Amino acid sequence: MIDRRTFLQSVAAAFTVGAARIPADADTRDSQNKAELPGASLNHVMIRVPDFEQAKSFYAEKFGFREVLSFNAVGRKPAFAYLQISRNTFLELQPASGEHPPGLGHIGLELGNLEDAVKILRQSGLTAQDIRVSHQTGAHISSVQATPGVTFELLEFPPDSLVRKAMNSWNT
Repeated sequence: MIDRRTFLQSVAAAFTVGAARIPADADTRDSQNKAELPGASLNHVMIRVPDFEQAKSFYAEKFGFREVLSFNAVGRKPAFAYLQISRNTFLELQPASGEHPPGLGHIGLELGNLEDAVKILRQSGLTAQDIRVSHQTGAHISSVQATPGVTFELLEFPPDSLVRKAMNSWNT
């Protein structure tokens, strides 16, 4: 019998490999209207939760996700935490608030070349944010509003970023 952690790793790996890129021939529209993001893969899904500490415990105990990063905001209130699902896939938790209710916050895509991806998305008519460096994790970050209610966080992880270090330290 397969254990829960192995099962979840397999599901995450299949989703990442299967959903990371749609084949170019899957759409019959004019190729000039299609933006392709070379090297894009699912890195994380961010959800907002009503009880931050309870959610971290829940996902650790029930799913076996290991907390690898956690940061506090001003006043020592939790800002966010990364729970590792598989080597390259994470669940990001953030506390919900009146302005940001519980539920999906964004989908994080890792890109091989963030600068090129931002250019491609802008050329396709989307408004991608300027790239910034996270002072907490060292990741290079942009974002783009996709369909209503869905935001993609676009990421590139240099070797010294905390997320890259977590990925590199993953042992199965």
